[in-house]
Amino acid sequence: MLALVGVVLCSCTANEPTVETSKTYDQYLQQAIQYYNAERHTVDSCKVGYNKGDFAQLSVSSFAKYKLLYLTLLSRDSAVIFNKNATIEQLIAANSNLNGSKDSLRMVGVTIPVPLLSAGKNFWSKINVSDRRPLNDLIVSATTLNTAVLIGTGAGTILQSDKNAFTNSITAATAARDAAVTIDRQVQTAINLLNTAITTFQAAIIPASIDVYVQNSGQYIAAQKSIVQNSIEGYNIGEYLTTLRTNYLNAILSAETIVNTQGVTYLQLSTSLNAMVNPRNTFIPNVADKRSLNDSIVIAETYNNFVVTGSSAGQVSQSDKVVFNAAIISAKSVRDNAGSIDGNVKKAIYNLYLAKTTFNSAILK
Repeated sequence: MLALVGVVLCSCTANEPTVETSKTYDQYLQQAIQYYNAERHTVDSCKVGYNKGDFAQLSVSSFAKYKLLYLTLLSRDSAVIFNKNATIEQLIAANSNLNGSKDSLRMVGVTIPVPLLSAGKNFWSKINVSDRRPLNDLIVSATTLNTAVLIGTGAGTILQSDKNAFTNSITAATAARDAAVTIDRQVQTAINLLNTAITTFQAAIIPASIDVYVQNSGQYIAAQKSIVQNSIEGYNIGEYLTTLRTNYLNAILSAETIVNTQGVTYLQLSTSLNAMVNPRNTFIPNVADKRSLNDSIVIAETYNNFVVTGSSAGQVSQSDKVVFNAAIISAKSVRDNAGSIDGNVKKAIYNLYLAKTTFNSAILK
């Protein structure tokens, strides 16, 4: 928003003295009137929508309230601006009121109700800074498509996982459309992503021909099998945990058997593809290096197995054994979670070290 300030005019010649020229009263007045008229026109003509400059559709319930508050403040300040006896200080204060400046209000001793102080800022915070109409139109189209295609296992339906992925894409696009700070570039990015999601969703609709369904499914299964077979097992960052790799590979091999079965039905094939979803979602590479943690676990387990329970020297009580076992299990849960971050891994190593130290101290002498 515009603020009324003085203008300083400086000579371009270094040897000449600096000349300062303040604005005249009429200049202050005209600037205040222009600003008021522009703001009043914006508020009077504003409507709820997805155009640039529209009041955000997501905030439609607050439109009347925000508009009334700002109109009230504009009306109050117009009484000053169009008062022939108003001083420059009063014009500045009136302009500052619209900007919600408490300091300027105190300067001239003007009292404005607190809700009005931020009326202009609140109103403008809900104005679209970009054109969201193309994105909104695409969201409406995508939502219609999503509603029309039902979840199922037969021709013309969609598997649950593909439905979920498309729904999530629509949700993400909607969030971009409704965010106050979304700029043109982000709108276009959201459009591109949603268009890609629409194409993917349409391709995932189960075809009317069982032969086409078998062919498409066979190609997908073969591609996933290649990915898994070329993956590396291990505890290093970027490698795959053996259990997760084995689970997904088994689901793939089962689906491969089904797709190659003579006379396979829609239900059989869809069921086998659905069975691949959870193992596929969990088949992710380690995000942290767990080799040291695995080494610590192996050492701890070996030591735990070596020390038996009892009341003789070199033995431990059953309760100490239980506590140490629990510590090992806790460390394994971190190791066997592909999403465990580096901090969690280091913490697990340290906790296991403490548990081993305590266990060692509990051995009867």
